[in-house]
Amino acid sequence: MSKQALPKSVYEQLAEFRYTLRKFIHFSETAARDVGLTPQQHQLILAIQG
Repeated sequence: MSKQALPKSVYEQLAEFRYTLRKFIHFSETAARDVGLTPQQHQLILAIQG
């Protein structure tokens, strides 16, 4: 298997994805706390529903 560096654009897309994911996780944790749940309880509910 060849180990070639990925283009800079790929790293930029990954960085944007990670940033967006962190924003969503923060939003989700805040929303859970606002209704009296821990983030872990909220994740469990989502897992059960899924």
